[in-house]
Amino acid sequence: MTLTLEADGVRVACAPAQGFTITSLRDTRSGAEALWTWRRPAAPASRALGHGGAASVETFIDVFEGGWFEMFPAVGFPAEDDPASLLHGELVRLPWEVLEQTDTAVTARVETVRSPFEVTRRVEISSGALQVSEQIRNVGGEPAPYAWGHHPCLSRETFAGGSLELEVASAYVPDPPYDPAATVLAAGDVAWPAGSARDGTEVDLSIVPLEPDGRVDHICLQPVHGRARITAPQAGAALELTWDLEQFPHLLLWQNFCGRGGWPFWAQADTFAIEFSTIPGRTMPEAIAAGAIRELAPGASVETSITAAWTPL
Repeated sequence: MTLTLEADGVRVACAPAQGFTITSLRDTRSGAEALWTWRRPAAPASRALGHGGAASVETFIDVFEGGWFEMFPAVGFPAEDDPASLLHGELVRLPWEVLEQTDTAVTARVETVRSPFEVTRRVEISSGALQVSEQIRNVGGEPAPYAWGHHPCLSRETFAGGSLELEVASAYVPDPPYDPAATVLAAGDVAWPAGSARDGTEVDLSIVPLEPDGRVDHICLQPVHGRARITAPQAGAALELTWDLEQFPHLLLWQNFCGRGGWPFWAQADTFAIEFSTIPGRTMPEAIAAGAIRELAPGASVETSITAAWTPL
């Protein structure tokens, strides 16, 4: 069941029973829709998670709706030998229990299955912006490791011809590419927003293309601030995202502009994602090697707040 919140020129839809995914973030004044969603039925969320490791990629795709979802207690591709490691974690796969609902806010809670965490999240429209506030608590009897992040799938169509405004300390295109046949960018360090294609041509990495061009690329970024602005010139609006840089010091920019190659997307994904998280790179093994896995003691908790606001250009 999808719940709709609306106030102050903002309309938000979210689905607590389907991983508490935010499926719409619309500026009702311009009509601009920030989020891309997959126009096909997804498998219902379940507390039966299936296999961990590589097999969890398939089960993630089954429940994936696009939109804005949370990655926890894993981010990115899983560790092969850890049954508790699933692509993008558990939360997006699980049904959440609604604790409170009003016309402008919904609060829900979930307890993870293969890790000892209780997560409570409040999604609220306040002062003309979407506010996402959450707490993660270790309900187990021993310290528990985790990685944490958010994955808003943004609509290329909405932001076509716009740009991603972001101050970056460092950036690189990872190797090997996720999809070699559809990858445009050359691997290696880049001076954001300047990049290079594999054929040697210059690429402005911050520009959202006017049309889907078939590319599938990743760019790893070290932001200076917990803030990004994406312009939507055709709507005369911009989306501003703010997050706690101490909690989420890394960004992964994922671009899939109708990339071909069959499963899983069949050239239907027309999106880019600004994935802010606790880990560098794209995988849990990379995070482990970088010493980026965090830990919560029994009974300890961690909180954060994220804001997304539509503003006129």
